Amino acid sequence: MSNSNRISIDKLQKEIFKALELEVDDIEEDVQELSKEKAEEACRELQNISPHNKGEYAKSWETKKGESGEGQYSTVVHNKKHYRRTHLLEFGHANRDGSRTAAQPHIRKTEDKYAEEYVKELEKRIEGK
Repeated sequence: MSNSNRISIDKLQKEIFKALELEVDDIEEDVQELSKEKAEEACRELQNISPHNKGEYAKSWETKKGESGEGQYSTVVHNKKHYRRTHLLEFGHANRDGSRTAAQPHIRKTEDKYAEEYVKELEKRIEGK
């Protein structure tokens, strides 16, 4: 064997780490992009399926960038103006006269749907690389 086919362990290690870093960067971009996409879709769905009184509650759904750190990224869907109402509508509540208001579940099913879609889509993107 000639010396031209040999590579030092240190050089091999550096090349492997460089390739892995590039792959991680690509995946992080996919995570950020897909997180934003799915959050916006979930927000639009919540605006459409939320209980409508005068429409103020439904119109108040919005997305914002959540906490991010090294290797972490999140996007939050929340009801900006009527955040106190979300729990009451989702799970029902007691009225002053002792009766109960029926639950109107809309948040949990939307969250579950888009979390599942997010995972499937991210797996497809990662496998496609």
